[in-house]
Amino acid sequence: MSNPFEPSGTSASVLFARAVDLMAERHALLLLDEHWIVTDCGRGVEAVLGFEGAELVGQPIGVLFDGLAHAAAFMHRLRATQEAQPFREDAWMLRRDGLRMWAEIACVVADCGADGRPRRFCLSARDATLQHRASLAMRGQADAAAAAVSARNLFLGSIAHEVRAALSPITMSASLLEQTVEPARRDRLLQIIRRNASTAARLMEDVLAFSTSAENKMSMRATEVDLGGVLVECTESVRPYAAASKVHLALELPATPDVTLRCDPDRIQQVLMNLLGNAIKFTPAGGSVIVRAWRDAQAWSIEVADTGAGIDPLVLPFIFDPFEQGGAEVTKRFGGFGLGLAVSADIARQHGGKLSATSAGPGRGASFRLELPVAGVRPGRPGMAVRGPRALRVLFVEDDLDAADAMRYALGTLGWEMTHVSTCAGARGLLRDDEGRSRFDVVLADLGLPDGSGLDLGAEFCGFLPIIALSAYGAPLALQGFADQLIKPAEISEVQRAILQAVAGRQRTMAASP
Repeated sequence: MSNPFEPSGTSASVLFARAVDLMAERHALLLLDEHWIVTDCGRGVEAVLGFEGAELVGQPIGVLFDGLAHAAAFMHRLRATQEAQPFREDAWMLRRDGLRMWAEIACVVADCGADGRPRRFCLSARDATLQHRASLAMRGQADAAAAAVSARNLFLGSIAHEVRAALSPITMSASLLEQTVEPARRDRLLQIIRRNASTAARLMEDVLAFSTSAENKMSMRATEVDLGGVLVECTESVRPYAAASKVHLALELPATPDVTLRCDPDRIQQVLMNLLGNAIKFTPAGGSVIVRAWRDAQAWSIEVADTGAGIDPLVLPFIFDPFEQGGAEVTKRFGGFGLGLAVSADIARQHGGKLSATSAGPGRGASFRLELPVAGVRPGRPGMAVRGPRALRVLFVEDDLDAADAMRYALGTLGWEMTHVSTCAGARGLLRDDEGRSRFDVVLADLGLPDGSGLDLGAEFCGFLPIIALSAYGAPLALQGFADQLIKPAEISEVQRAILQAVAGRQRTMAASP
């Protein structure tokens, strides 16, 4: 049977000859004498190297490598070609137009003299530049992937180390509290537990906030906020930490009337707490941290300045990069991941502002300035207090029994009643009709439950009761139907605020209904 791809009347020998010709056009073939002078050229020389054969005849082969790195070493290896050991190597060559070409080079002995020494050589060169560049790109991608895996492993190792370091005193203190101890010692152990639990929570918040920021998933919930009130609250929150570190902490607010700034209060508070925590951590005993706020025509500026360790000028340009802490010595001494500033800078950008840092150098303190645009700023109004019934009834949907016991005790201190179920089915059983729903003022639901998600409960019952989500995902989610969302671990003050606001909001909605 004839070959359908073979032209009629074309013999196999002719096709073979054409294939040889095609290969010859893709390879530059050079015949060299014993002194490595070009004596003849194949027609592929012009296609591959851009030279006409006559231009190379009489030239030393070295003209194709002159000026290239390692040319001398390459020529030395080429001249060592023996009949029993053909030369094969990839290297840069020079084309007639001056461009470099990555070539697959082979050289064999074409003839030997009566004494057995090589007299003529045949050198072949093929252009492999595109393949070489593709190989380099793939190698670069592989190296980048390997570096990413290495960084991930280092990061996860750091997480494990830092969280274990925070959990160790918690575990030890809890064990001691199980014993009978005097009140003073018990209070000290409780302080240790609270401080280290807060440290572990902050580490996880940094990690999760960075992951959502890196994936552009960080959500913002803008509202009208009393900026002065936020500054006072943040400063007072870290005052015990400053006192324990023997660092003087001061707040300087402008003499102008209070203002309301449109921003995400939780995110701005996150930035301020990070800056204050860093300032106190890096300031030795006897030093000071000062918080100042002022306004110009474009922005409100909040500065956190300290007299602490300072920042090396070489590190300063990279201080907002993820995992940057000013060197391994700083990381070893102070701990952490170096994510807080990266997350804070991203929050500032998403508010249309910026976060910047200055320092006179190591040992000379540092200053961080958060700038927020004045757009949306207007004279402040007295806040309206949110009040709820004297004794609220809370349905808590949570599969962690320890968390449920802690919440029951915490809500009990407020004089509120709590009913606990651990599954979606249990919640549905209690809320299946109006009589069951009337037993509760609010539902507090974990999002991850054994038989479903708190998201399902929110979608089903948000029309009947205010639902508050309790999430361990570390960043606010876009939740439909929920009155609010709290991030674990939530302080009881945050739980109280969210519940009171949710109940008051439902009361206003019902009062406005016809």
